[in-house]
Amino acid sequence: MGKHWKDKAIPDRSKRRLLQSIGQQFPCAKLLKLWGIRDDDGCRLYKRLHPEETPWQESLGHIQARCPALRKPRIAVHHGIWRELLVSISRNSKETHDNGDRKWYFPSAVSEETHIEWTVRQILVHLGLFTGLPRFTVEITDFYARMNITLTKDEITDFLSKRPDGVAFNARGKRCVFLEFTRLMDSISSSEEGDWAESKEREKNERYAMHRYFIHHISKSVGRAWECTQINFTVRARGSIKAAQFSERLQLLGVQDAKVRDTIRAATVSKTLTLSDVMLKLFHVSVLRSPEWALSSLPTELSNFQTSRYQLFKKFTGPFMGLVN
Repeated sequence: MGKHWKDKAIPDRSKRRLLQSIGQQFPCAKLLKLWGIRDDDGCRLYKRLHPEETPWQESLGHIQARCPALRKPRIAVHHGIWRELLVSISRNSKETHDNGDRKWYFPSAVSEETHIEWTVRQILVHLGLFTGLPRFTVEITDFYARMNITLTKDEITDFLSKRPDGVAFNARGKRCVFLEFTRLMDSISSSEEGDWAESKEREKNERYAMHRYFIHHISKSVGRAWECTQINFTVRARGSIKAAQFSERLQLLGVQDAKVRDTIRAATVSKTLTLSDVMLKLFHVSVLRSPEWALSSLPTELSNFQTSRYQLFKKFTGPFMGLVN
C-alpha cells in the first residue's frame, strides 16, 4: 500500500478516497445518515434502478462487494485483478523437475487481457478421465449415491459445468490444483458481519470440495490417482492482504524467489486499490449523473485491458462536483 501511495501517477483525489475508505469516512449513505445529512441509508443507485423495491443499506462494503446494480463492473474488476495475478504466477513459477522441465502448467493463464476458465468437464478431459457423458452420468450418480444423495440430470450437468477461476497441473507429480481469487471488503471490527475473509475462504473450499474428491476418486478407480487440492488468493478492497499466507501459496505453485513473491503481492495490492477506486467513482457517476453508467460497456473495457495500458485516471475521472471532490 505504501508503494501505491507514493506513486505520483495516482491523482490526489484517488488518494483522498483511499484515506476515506481506510478511515471509515467515505461518504456513503450509511455515514451521511449518521452525520445528519440524509434521512435514510438505502442504496441510492439501487433505488434509482429499482424504485419499486426496498434498497439495501448503502455502506462502503455494499458498494465494493455486494450491490446488485454494480454486478457487471464488480465482475470486471475481479477479472482484471485475477488475470494479472494469474499471469504473474505462471511466468514466475520456475520450480523444475530433475530434467529441467517446469513442474507447473497453468492453462488458464493466457495473458493480462484474457484468461480461460476451464469447466470441471474440461479438467477431466485434460486428465484423460472423461469417457463420455453417459458413463460419467452413471459415475457421478453412483458417487453421490454412496453418500445417500440423489442428483437430478440438471444437477449432474451443473456439476460438470462448474468453473473455478483457474487451474494448475503438475503432471509428473499427479497434482491438480483448483485456483480461486476473491476481492472482498476488509474486516471491520465494529461490523456485525465481522471478518468476512475466513468465512469466504471456507465458502470457496466447500464450493469445489465434492469436485476435488470426485477427481481423486475417479482417477484412483482407473489406476492413476491424481491429488486434487485448492489454493485460494484473497485480497481486500482497501488493500489489506495476509502477506505470509499469500507468499506461501505462491511458493506452493512454484514461485520460489522471495523477492518475486513480494513484487507480485505489491502489484496485486496496487491493482486492487486502483480498481476499487474505479468502483467508487463509477458508483458516484451512476448516482449523480445516470444510473446507466453501472450497466454501460465500461465493465468489458475494464476486463480486457491492463490498468497501466487502459489509462484509467485519464479516461474515467468521475464527477467533478459533489461528495467526491
